[in-house]
Amino acid sequence: MQVACSEYLRLSRHYEAALRRWEQIDLASNGNGFVDTSAYRLAVEVKYKAQDERNAAKERMTLHKKNCPICSRIRKPRAQE
Repeated sequence: MQVACSEYLRLSRHYEAALRRWEQIDLASNGNGFVDTSAYRLAVEVKYKAQDERNAAKERMTLHKKNCPICSRIRKPRAQE
């Protein structure tokens, strides 16, 4: 098994952290019946920001894998012998 480059590993850790934040916010906001509309709007805004951060982190990982010579070499399957 080949290991990805250090930049991909860094991006992967950032994505995992963003994913955890989004999951925590998503779980916390699903059970709340906000009476105050401003509290609801704030909760929705925080949730969308976490979702945007998660998506951006995933996109950076994907772009890196496509453009990095080390990571793109790992993606290509070896010829069967």
